[in-house]
Amino acid sequence: MKTAYPAIIHNENDEYWVEFPDLEGCFSDGETLADAASNASEALGMYLCSLMERNLEIPQPSDIRSVSSEDGIVTVVATEPLAYRKSTRSVKKTLTVEVKDGYELVNIKTVSGNGKVKNYNLNSVTLNVDATLTVTVMTKKTNASAEPMIVTGSRAVFALADDGQLYAWGENELGQLGVSSGTVTAPIPVVSDVVKVAASMGGTEGDAPMTAVLTSSGAVYTCGNNGAGQLGRTGATDSFIKLDLPFKAADISCGFDHFIIIAENGDMYGVGNNSYGQLGASGFGGNVSTLQKIDTSVKTAAAGRRHTVYIKENGDLLVLGDNRWNKFRAGAGEKLTEPLKLGEKFVFCSTGQHNVLAIDETGDLYYIGWRSTVSFSAGEAAGEPVRIARSMQAAYIMDEHIIMLGENGAVYGYGLNNYNQIVPDGQMKNTPTLIMEGCIGCGAGTHYSAAMKADGTVLIWGNNAHGVIGNGFASDVYCEPYKAIKLK
Repeated sequence: MKTAYPAIIHNENDEYWVEFPDLEGCFSDGETLADAASNASEALGMYLCSLMERNLEIPQPSDIRSVSSEDGIVTVVATEPLAYRKSTRSVKKTLTVEVKDGYELVNIKTVSGNGKVKNYNLNSVTLNVDATLTVTVMTKKTNASAEPMIVTGSRAVFALADDGQLYAWGENELGQLGVSSGTVTAPIPVVSDVVKVAASMGGTEGDAPMTAVLTSSGAVYTCGNNGAGQLGRTGATDSFIKLDLPFKAADISCGFDHFIIIAENGDMYGVGNNSYGQLGASGFGGNVSTLQKIDTSVKTAAAGRRHTVYIKENGDLLVLGDNRWNKFRAGAGEKLTEPLKLGEKFVFCSTGQHNVLAIDETGDLYYIGWRSTVSFSAGEAAGEPVRIARSMQAAYIMDEHIIMLGENGAVYGYGLNNYNQIVPDGQMKNTPTLIMEGCIGCGAGTHYSAAMKADGTVLIWGNNAHGVIGNGFASDVYCEPYKAIKLK
């Protein structure tokens, strides 16, 4: 049965591209108007067919009379989604894996179109294969090691074990978990030989995230949303695929729709959306499709919604990008295409939607952003760093709350608490509030929080609408920390 959706056709540099306002991440392009229209029908069909095969909700098309565009042509594109459905006749196949020297098999993982995951700890398995079965063979370097960490996106969680094995769960509508499935409500292994994972920051419950991992060899792999070219590559978006880099990477950070990589020599590169100058002056005002150098002698960086904050090797704290509401500096302009210095002698930084967290060499934690640190009202930026805590080693923010890790291993919360994402009393916290002790990591997501204990236990609490608690369900609010997984 045919279906139709409103679309907007744009013309840029004598080429055409098409977007569907009702369908997040559905785009097409073409050298001519006819090519763009034909490709749009195909893209629409494959997009809707993918939603059907994964049992995901299909958005209703808007009334075309309600759709408008300042720089494009509004039209209707029709398609037949079932024409893109592949045969589902099962075929038995035997898969045998031979692992090369220096590596060992982790497992063979299959993910069906409805999100059902099976793991096989054998080097030879017989599978009933159909068009919707994704098979992943995971190996790791012998004696691989990593610093355990917990990383929270807005609606997904990533936990890295000390052997370099990465586990993920939560929302997966754009393939941001690195697997082809719907929502994953319990931890699954997704990739190995990882030393760092980065999830999109600066989002909200309705964001369109990406994910990146850094391996022990300095390679970078990405997956998820690529609407602004932020993956730094082309190809499939629901699998971790390696970037072709001319250098070894030392650090990574994912923003809302831009991506930052720091090379071993301290050069900082970026790709993706540069509408506010978050990637610097080059390519300002549009999307940057290939990695471009932004600065040198950079120690660490964090990408936010429309800004990038980073620390130079000398300890200077700098920011690029969105400065609306004077959230970083009053009178500096709304779009910072040149680095703005926020302070000196800093050792840690992270970021969120319209804010920055930074820790100086004494352990003092500062907030810089668009909210009041007392009332948490939006648009009441101080326009300068405000100290909110002492003796901290890390801190993360998502939406309206902050989760911080003290130098003593204690986890504290600060900010709004409407989903009990700090402590189970529902009351706002304008001073650091103790949550638990004995931790080595923490994270803040959209209305939920996470912590990693010293023994590798990962605890999640707060809103579970997207399956982030890791208990096999996607519902309810969990007031007490839930044990999602215990890593090695």
